[in-house]
Amino acid sequence: MRVADRDESLRARCALRSLRTGLAALSLAALFALPAAARDESYRVEIKAPRSLKKALETDLDLMRWREAEEPPDAELLTRLASEAETQAREILATRGYVSPRMRCEVFTGEAPMRVRVVVERGPVTRVRVVNVEIRGAIAESSDPLDVQALAEARDGFALANGMIFTQERWTAAKAQALDRIARRRWPAARIVANEAKLDPAQARAELSLTIDSGPPFAFGEV
Repeated sequence: MRVADRDESLRARCALRSLRTGLAALSLAALFALPAAARDESYRVEIKAPRSLKKALETDLDLMRWREAEEPPDAELLTRLASEAETQAREILATRGYVSPRMRCEVFTGEAPMRVRVVVERGPVTRVRVVNVEIRGAIAESSDPLDVQALAEARDGFALANGMIFTQERWTAAKAQALDRIARRRWPAARIVANEAKLDPAQARAELSLTIDSGPPFAFGEV
């Protein structure tokens, strides 16, 4: 065989190898491009929930992540995961103001693959109905206009007002904002001494109370 013939043969083998590698890569890409239901999963999950909540449930439930585990769960573990999913779903809904949802998780272990159905009825959203903000300490006796303004902002301008949707995130942010309004000028020792959010699921209402102690005033500048 001439050198030119050998070169042509080598180029042909290299081209064939590249083609095989490319086809393998395309096959893997196609596999992972398939929707979750089309892959080889140990069980399927059906979530029936309002559209505004379904995405969060699909993303955050441990039940969803276990579908592609290297060691898939057996029927006993799947039943436990479904039970935990109900607790997690309630927590997810609570962060969005739904503290009294109705839900059920059904497990069908006799099917192949096994199947879990999660049904969620969010119920009424919880709203704030009572807000009580109390400011104690020396600032409460101060006649300084800026202190009077800070008191009004912390009490009357509380961020989670009557009628608003209650969520834990909003409650936490509102408390931090009220404390900052007291502490940011000359009351850096201010602190929250009591706080409570009383939730009534039956009435879908929240009653909030917050107490801040200003501590002593601090003066800055030359002594």
